[in-house]
This record gives sequence, C-alpha cells and structure tokens, in this order.
Amino acid sequence: MTSFDDIDKMAIQTICETYEEGAILMDQYLNAKILQRKTSPVGWFTDFHVDSNCTCLSVKNGDVGNADARVKDMKRGIGFLLWIEDGMLSCLEAFTYEENFPEHIEVISIANN
Repeated sequence: MTSFDDIDKMAIQTICETYEEGAILMDQYLNAKILQRKTSPVGWFTDFHVDSNCTCLSVKNGDVGNADARVKDMKRGIGFLLWIEDGMLSCLEAFTYEENFPEHIEVISIANN
C-alpha cells in the first residue's frame, strides 16, 4: 500500500519536473506543512501551509500542473491537480475517474499528462 503522503510527494515531484518554476514549487513543498487532508471514496484534497520565507511563484492563483497515476486494481487510476494561492502551494487535489479507490492504494507509476 502506498501512503497518502507518499502519493502526494510523487505527484508533486512529477508536476515539478515539467513546470517552468518547478524548483521554486518543490522548495515550497519541502517547506510546507499539511494543514488537513479531506478524503472521500473518490478522491482527496491535501491543504498545505508554506513557510512565508519561501519564494513566490509568478502565477498567483489557479492550477499549475496535473498528473495521472496508474494504480493497481483501478481501470483509469488517479488524476491530480496542483493549486496555487497567492503564489504559494495551496492544495493537491486527487480524484478518480468514476470509480472508487481500492481498499489498499498501490501506485504503479505517475506521469504528467
């Protein structure tokens, strides 16, 4: 089973690989604390608080990247959107494509889409 924290990290790392300000975004993630994680049978939201000493992104608000995960025992896997608020990492949204998560989530791979 892959933990929520590990899945979040893999998704954010994957998004940072192709995002033009990926190094800044990764620094924000490494200096962030998880405020809360809201889960449902078809997804979750991980809300972050980033240290105010981190560099802001040029994008102030909105989503800055997405990725998809292949997951054992899921037909279409998990999608991810990374949200920014006031130039800082705000939330990672994870969602399924019309199916519930298996009892144990086992990520096979994550890639940008």
